[in-house]
Amino acid sequence: MRVILCLLLVVVFSVHADPTRPPAAALPAVPQASVAVGTPLQLQLIMHSEQGMQALINGQLLRVGDSIARFRVQSINTEQVVLVSGSDRLQLDIINHSIKVYDAK
Repeated sequence: MRVILCLLLVVVFSVHADPTRPPAAALPAVPQASVAVGTPLQLQLIMHSEQGMQALINGQLLRVGDSIARFRVQSINTEQVVLVSGSDRLQLDIINHSIKVYDAK
């Protein structure tokens, strides 16, 4: 019985890297099409987590390959995010360098 309980706890805690984070179902859903055409894209946060580099742009948490407005995220590093759309390239730089990186590890 102890072994089963221990295994169950290991499974539960391995699924959630951060045990204090609420389950995904409790987090508000962010619609992917929430950025209106013509709305300027604003880089709000760059975060390094177990899933890799992520960027918060106009309230949407994005990874490389994700899309926002008409752009696709090409790269994310500690200083900037590069978005592409066809031959267009948009570079979003972190504004406040004193709080530029949040490490979620």
